[in-house]
Amino acid sequence: MYRAVCFSLFVLSTGSLGRLHAEEPTMKKTYAGAVTGTVSKVDSGSITVKVPTTVQSGVTRRHVGGRTISVPRYTTKQVENTLSLSPDVTVKTVSGKTAAMEDVRPGVSVRLHAYTMTERSPGEKSKSHVEVLKIEVPSSAPAK
Repeated sequence: MYRAVCFSLFVLSTGSLGRLHAEEPTMKKTYAGAVTGTVSKVDSGSITVKVPTTVQSGVTRRHVGGRTISVPRYTTKQVENTLSLSPDVTVKTVSGKTAAMEDVRPGVSVRLHAYTMTERSPGEKSKSHVEVLKIEVPSSAPAK
């Protein structure tokens, strides 16, 4: 009997602590992928990168086995993507050495590692946005 009472008090006490802890907003970080491109603009809180993207530019017709078929034609296009920078973004060279944010300037080819940040508060819908937490620059960045 004593064990049952102690166990039920333990369950009730941890349950109430769990509810108090759950009222605080939680932040979940999920890796979204890497983007490689050329920097076109760097601001204090964002970075704009030109990324080569393959797009369908049209259709060609070919005769195959007595039939005419449509075959898509593809070209590469430069698309500008603007991503927000995390306040604690790290800049490293490809070899793994630490670099400064000044090494990220227009014209430099970089690889951005993006994460989806999801903030969840109790009683509200979760809010998510994409942030860059890590930037890789070439080992020998060109001079200004």
